[in-house]
Amino acid sequence: MNTSFPIHAVRWQSIIFKLRIPPAVFAPTPQILDGGLETGFSISRILPVTAACACWLLAGQGFAQGFVNLDFELAKIIPIAPAANFVATSNALPGWTVFVFSINSPQSAIAYNYPEAGTVSLWATNGQQIAGNYSVLLHGGTTTPSASIAQTGEVPVSAVSLFFEAQAPTVGILQVSLGGQNIPVYAISTGPNYTLYGGDISAYAGRTEQLVFSALAAYRSSGWNIDNIQFSTQPIPEPGGLTLLGLGILLFSFFRLRNSCRQSAFVLNFPS
Repeated sequence: MNTSFPIHAVRWQSIIFKLRIPPAVFAPTPQILDGGLETGFSISRILPVTAACACWLLAGQGFAQGFVNLDFELAKIIPIAPAANFVATSNALPGWTVFVFSINSPQSAIAYNYPEAGTVSLWATNGQQIAGNYSVLLHGGTTTPSASIAQTGEVPVSAVSLFFEAQAPTVGILQVSLGGQNIPVYAISTGPNYTLYGGDISAYAGRTEQLVFSALAAYRSSGWNIDNIQFSTQPIPEPGGLTLLGLGILLFSFFRLRNSCRQSAFVLNFPS
């Protein structure tokens, strides 16, 4: 008769101690084999305990979910009758929560293709969206403290920066925060109908935090149209570098224009 125990018995005993599962659960069970009687472990006893151990381990670490619907393309336009221009927030912006006036005042419905000061609206396939079929308009009012969208998720562990596309108003401030801390954002480049903004979020990599975009109140209403939010492994240029880059472009343009003027003057004074 073989009464030896598997090499992992000590590890199981440590888990039994932590979970307060009676050691008898793991007691050897005689099994009849072709060659006679042999001591082994009963599968029917091991499986339930294995499941319990897995649940214990998962409960200790929790479940982390990444951010979703960062390009707003999961929208479903199902109008709320009789308000034909309003859609339930859960359909218009899956994964996001909408706040107006206060972060403690979630909105159950938002308008689409119907911008109004102090609200959050959805541009839906009407040509106003930046890309795809949908963009979100955060319309800060003159009296509304802010119009915001928020989502809690796990920041990718390799993320260094946060980028998003936006159409900025002539007046108004867009505030971006992660984990309750404001993230300074800078204009990185321009596209055909948007400006690409970016901010450093490397300190939050691998953490589960709340991401918030808010159009703050101004002396006159202003709307920030945003789209294509993305976490990236690419660092954003330093603000000083962006300034130098812009200055370099201006100087290059200036000297190129001056040289062009000189060549034109040469041609006029000394015709061929």
